[in-house]
Amino acid sequence: MTKRLTPFAAGLAFAVLATAAQAQTADFTAMFDGVEACRINAAHDAFWRSLGERYGNSFGTKTARDDASVVLRKPASLAAAIGPARPKNLGEYTDVVVPLSGVYKGLPLRSVDYSFGNENGIWVVTLRFAAPRAEVARAFGKAVAAGERAGKRAMRSDDSVGFSVEIPKGADGAIVCNRSN
Repeated sequence: MTKRLTPFAAGLAFAVLATAAQAQTADFTAMFDGVEACRINAAHDAFWRSLGERYGNSFGTKTARDDASVVLRKPASLAAAIGPARPKNLGEYTDVVVPLSGVYKGLPLRSVDYSFGNENGIWVVTLRFAAPRAEVARAFGKAVAAGERAGKRAMRSDDSVGFSVEIPKGADGAIVCNRSN
């Protein structure tokens, strides 16, 4: 026995599927372009700074902060594909996980995670993919290796401000950019 949907239910189901498909095809390439070499472009910089302003905590505090007066600066074209931030104060730093529905340079994304130092120099961004590590390594391995070499050269420079970037071990694909000082 086949169950037929009413016209309203069929329309609603189509709208839900269309919205999910639209969010899934959101392209985050412009927003995160360069992260595989630990470069932060203007759109990404504005977004992470607004997250830090909203959720950043004072050193030694244990409670989480959420300053609702701070508007998160996310590209309007990607707003529907950016989920609600989930902050967690861990004392020395605050982790903020932001779910994403879309792709970065063709690979599906899961989230972007930030670790903000609570009045110290910790700053890490992790772009998490909904793809296996092997796929991420195949797509970004050369750029990550070049970025890591550039970070080491920068550390040896006169200003000693380096960084590191890696595709961590494990089954899930991710790129971790560490610009802590």
